Amino acid sequence: MLDKKGPIMHQPMKQLPERAISEEEAREILHDAEYCVVATVDEDGHPYATPLSYALDKDTLLIHTGAAGGQKTDDWERDPRVCVTAAMDMEPVFVEENGEPGFFTTRFASVIATGTVRRVTEMAEIRRALALLCLKYAP
Repeated sequence: MLDKKGPIMHQPMKQLPERAISEEEAREILHDAEYCVVATVDEDGHPYATPLSYALDKDTLLIHTGAAGGQKTDDWERDPRVCVTAAMDMEPVFVEENGEPGFFTTRFASVIATGTVRRVTEMAEIRRALALLCLKYAP
């Protein structure tokens, strides 16, 4: 479970700041995106990112992991800070300028959020989280 601490992002968008979105738009993307990528840092300082299923519950992302754990959960136990990215609606775009060939790019809606992780241990909370995950992925 990722608990939100403060605003979704604590730093302003540096590249293309005119494309920054509102917190409401960010919540819509977090609600609708298919999966998120959760980044941690291992004990040697190397980044580690894992695509995971999740559900948004108010200010909390309920992130689904297997019971066996792995590197991401080892990282979380040592340092609960994470960065989460969710993206959707990817569209390839070829831009022409004044009838001349331009450049290729992609457009997509995305959110980057930071927070801390805590393991859900209470059975009622686990059941509620699983119900929200099921409603998202298999309504």
